[in-house]
Amino acid sequence: MTGYLATGQTGCHDGTGEAVPCRDSGQDAEYARGLRSPRPRFTVRADLVEDRLTGLIWSRNANPADFPLTWQEALDFVARLNGDSWPGRTD
Repeated sequence: MTGYLATGQTGCHDGTGEAVPCRDSGQDAEYARGLRSPRPRFTVRADLVEDRLTGLIWSRNANPADFPLTWQEALDFVARLNGDSWPGRTD
């Protein structure tokens, strides 16, 4: 993925949260630039969820390793997943 993500900010605010004019504010809403969020943003496929905006993919199972794990156990778990290409991924 290249470029910045659109924040969706539609108004500008000062440090206290009060609305201010966007002109010359340098805030995102002044420019409304960035990559727009695809529709639908998230795709669910079997055991995976893909964020089509960021390209991130994660397991639908929030606890695939049966937590808690030590740091080393977590590293070993991820290495096993990558070694097994679970599910079709090695990253």
